[in-house]
Amino acid sequence: MNLPHSPDEFLDVGLSVLREGGKVFYYRICDLDTLYLTMERFREAGCQILEKRKVHGYSPPREDMYHILARKG
Repeated sequence: MNLPHSPDEFLDVGLSVLREGGKVFYYRICDLDTLYLTMERFREAGCQILEKRKVHGYSPPREDMYHILARKG
């Protein structure tokens, strides 16, 4: 999902076609509260969060670019 400003537009579709054991490499520019809500959406879809990290600052102090690696199943 190479659209860090609006990846949520495609998250439901991506998760619906993700096979068991499949991985999602997700990048997003957002604040921490939004990041945690996104992580919860992954969990609700049956995914395990394997990694979460800050890639770099974007609009300090409000937003940063984050990476989430999730696996279904």
